[in-house]
Amino acid sequence: LLGEAEDMGEVISVSETAASVPAADCSAGCVVTRDFLPIEPDVNEHKYFAPGIGHILSIDLESGETEELIQITYP
Repeated sequence: LLGEAEDMGEVISVSETAASVPAADCSAGCVVTRDFLPIEPDVNEHKYFAPGIGHILSIDLESGETEELIQITYP
């Protein structure tokens, strides 16, 4: 929605291997994106996506606050 939800992202890496969270790691190479909002310049974060799992880590670049995947449950 123009003026309200203008989320944007760019790929930073397709082979990140250093990140690790309790439930997963990037040993197989994660995709890393920078997500931002042009209408809110303070909103800027990196998101890590592990192959076969998906989103495992978010890092707020302003505050340093993180969100980590802590558990995976398979059917």
